[in-house]
Amino acid sequence: MDPVFEIQREAAKAIGSLSRNLPSLLQDTILPWTLEKLESREGDSHNSLNERTGAAHTLSEICDV
Repeated sequence: MDPVFEIQREAAKAIGSLSRNLPSLLQDTILPWTLEKLESREGDSHNSLNERTGAAHTLSEICDV
């Protein structure tokens, strides 16, 4: 995920739209990826934090479905 907040937000909105229109993609790919990234502590702390923040944005959009 990109470290810029606005880009993360817009990417999360796009993923939320995909989730609404393709529920099988949500169940098979998006939700597992999101949960994996939220739990991840791999890599350096800066990249890990960016990935978790992006995943949190994505999860908020998915929950809005």
